[in-house]
Amino acid sequence: AAREIETGSSDMVIVGGVDSFQNPFDFLAFSKTRALSPKGRCATFDAEADGIAISEGLALLVLRKLDQAEAAGDRIYAVLRGVGAASDGRGLSLTAPRKEGQELALRRAYERAGVSPATVGLVEAHGTGTVVGDRTEIESLSACFSAHSERRQFCGIGSVKSMIGHTKAAAGCAGLVKAALALHHKVLPPTLNVERPNPSANFPESPFYVLSDARPWLRYDDTPRRAGVSAFGFGGTNFHSVVEEYDGGYLPRHRDPFRRDWTHELFLFSAADGDSLAAQLRRAAAALAEAPADLRAADVAASLADRFDPTAPARLALVAGSLEELPARLERAAGTVGDAEWVARIDPQGAFLGVGAAVAPEEVAFLFPGQGSQYPGMAADLVMHFPRAREVIEQASRTLAGKTPEMLGDLIYPRPTLDAQEAERQAEALTRTDVAQPAIGAVSLALLEVLRGFGLSPAAMAGHSFGEYSALHAAGAFDAETLLRLAHARGEAMIRAGGDDLGAMAAVSAAAQEVAETLGTDSGVTLANLNAPDQTVIAGPTPAIEAALARFQAAGLSVRRLPVACGFHSECVAAARDLFARALSEAEIRAPGLPVYANATAAPYRGDAESVRARLTSHIVDPVDFLGSVEAMHADGLRLFVEVGPNAVLTRLVGRILGDRPHLALAADQRGRSGVQQLLTLLAGAAAAGLPLRLDSLWQGRRGAEVDVTGWQLERPADPRRGVKWMVDAANVRPIDGKPLKRGFAARIEEDVEDSPAMPSTQPTPAATADAAKQAPAAERPVAQATAAQPGAAGIAAAETATAEIMRRHQELMAQFLDNHRAVMMQWLGHTAAPASTVAPAAMAAPVPHPPRPPRPPRPPRRTCHR
Repeated sequence: AAREIETGSSDMVIVGGVDSFQNPFDFLAFSKTRALSPKGRCATFDAEADGIAISEGLALLVLRKLDQAEAAGDRIYAVLRGVGAASDGRGLSLTAPRKEGQELALRRAYERAGVSPATVGLVEAHGTGTVVGDRTEIESLSACFSAHSERRQFCGIGSVKSMIGHTKAAAGCAGLVKAALALHHKVLPPTLNVERPNPSANFPESPFYVLSDARPWLRYDDTPRRAGVSAFGFGGTNFHSVVEEYDGGYLPRHRDPFRRDWTHELFLFSAADGDSLAAQLRRAAAALAEAPADLRAADVAASLADRFDPTAPARLALVAGSLEELPARLERAAGTVGDAEWVARIDPQGAFLGVGAAVAPEEVAFLFPGQGSQYPGMAADLVMHFPRAREVIEQASRTLAGKTPEMLGDLIYPRPTLDAQEAERQAEALTRTDVAQPAIGAVSLALLEVLRGFGLSPAAMAGHSFGEYSALHAAGAFDAETLLRLAHARGEAMIRAGGDDLGAMAAVSAAAQEVAETLGTDSGVTLANLNAPDQTVIAGPTPAIEAALARFQAAGLSVRRLPVACGFHSECVAAARDLFARALSEAEIRAPGLPVYANATAAPYRGDAESVRARLTSHIVDPVDFLGSVEAMHADGLRLFVEVGPNAVLTRLVGRILGDRPHLALAADQRGRSGVQQLLTLLAGAAAAGLPLRLDSLWQGRRGAEVDVTGWQLERPADPRRGVKWMVDAANVRPIDGKPLKRGFAARIEEDVEDSPAMPSTQPTPAATADAAKQAPAAERPVAQATAAQPGAAGIAAAETATAEIMRRHQELMAQFLDNHRAVMMQWLGHTAAPASTVAPAAMAAPVPHPPRPPRPPRPPRRTCHR
């Protein structure tokens, strides 16, 4: 198909594969190969993989020349760079793979594509899940890729067969579709059913790692994202395709959502008063309980959002994972409307009720977390769903390229691992001060972009420890690049100034006064963070912290060591102050345009840029009074607190600080929870509070039919296209909402018989019929005829006539086929071909006999070559 396009024989080619042959014989045939998985699942590259799980499938792609596709305005998912093919030749058996044949196909593909395998970030493997097949494929891939790069585990690998089974004839195209979508959405997709990678594949020493989880596909230079797709057939027919992302700019950016159906949706309701809202919720619950099965949650959510009024006196915002759970939750929410005051979270899954005046934009504050909140994979879900967030991480990585041990994005989103020790190593790499602070800053920048896209903005802000730098950036004191460079310089200064002991920190579940009294005056430990009325963080030299831990435990106080690299905000890092001052002096800093509450004073920054620079110089050793900052912000009228950063640490602290006082604390990210669910929960709280948000982008590219969310008439009219939608499998063909169709001549005969009058009750006995046949001469034996006495015979005779006609045409075609082959062979052998035989018309009631073949001509003398 690609050659058709390249040679200009075709302007467009639709290419694909389909397999609908799934019946007992298929399973019986495959069972003879001993390749079927006894577990019934494909666990490609898993140590316990035991075979394939066959399935049916259909995959189609449209191929065009790139410039023609652009001129036509087509949506381009990927660019096909090259295809390589090879055969195993003579092998051990029909199903035994051969490394040499696979490797040859790989080399030919990359030579034809004109790219190096070292630039490939994803391999969509043939990956059947058989022990020998997986091992051989990894060996051939490793040989090809290792010849171009000495790097280890730089390329993710997976197989669509782990998701949909082995679709046989459609398997290669299914893999190509998966790779094209991965390039289009810039996401490295997971392969399923892997619990322990196959040790015989030796992944740690290969160029590959198993994609056991999805991760953002980050790009740090001008090299396009590339993927390789393998399809290896029976008998060693090996193919490998090289596909590349399309990064042309002729279409609007980000037009396609990462997923059409999200794991959760946001449902919004508003009314003139509480009673009206409760009645509306009950009507919706009743209607949704009887909703059609094909009603999409996204369509309901988008239709509700169109009618939502954030200024209405009664508002409900609810996050749900399906329409099935909505009726019960809406009923419960309706019962709480009468008890509501201001804005409250009414269930832990994410439902908020707002009553009365809306929260004003001037009452919104952003909070930014500091070191200790980082974790591998933070905000990954949102980085995959929102292209702007991914671009922020990529730009941050380019800004600090060469300064961090690896690219920053690879440290934040390390390759997936199922090994506990490797996971611990990845977490430790992110704990390094010169990595953790830029990483937290980059993720905070990404989340800030996402929230701004929904129209959410602060009137004031604060940060915890390093988070104060992120807050100053958000307030306009310096740009994103300066934030990242200061973050790295600050962390590096702490490491360089720390000597052999960088210090340690611990969190004590007690008020600052009680902590100070327990420590005494000679402990050598500093009260570094006043986090909440019941939490104080101490810092100091490691031996002093160890002694303090024992003292608190003896006093019956809860205490835990924090996963940080230094004793921040103590004399342990005092030497870093002078080192970091040099970086601050070179940075372009302005006075913030919005109030930023300083950690040291629990009051907004005052003065010009130089006063900001001076405050940041001493910030390294000054204690953090987060408790005082939140109290001051609340006293100044701020009521809605949004944490813009990883792990929701500050959100929980705000709740402990303000208690029952009117406030709402929301987090953009929470470890262990779906990123989409957490973001929607934040937006739900903001919507219930009455903030004017821009929510259209939530359903951009995902909206379907409009839903009647006023009268809640959810029965849909019949789809006029249903008559042309078909279900096809190995046994039946039927309309999607109809009965299976009868196939072949049997159906026609049965229809004719069913349409005929009933047979007469007086029929000749079998014995009499047989005797009559024996007595009649052969030429006079009865032939089936339609008579009044045999009303069903007409249908049978018509079916037999149709059958005979098809057989006659088939015999004629085969005779012509043989004659043509004979003429070609005679001409090639140097003989004059005899006149082609002619086929006499056959009788309608009997198959045509094979025509006589002419005698075979004598074999010509063998030609020999003499030197």
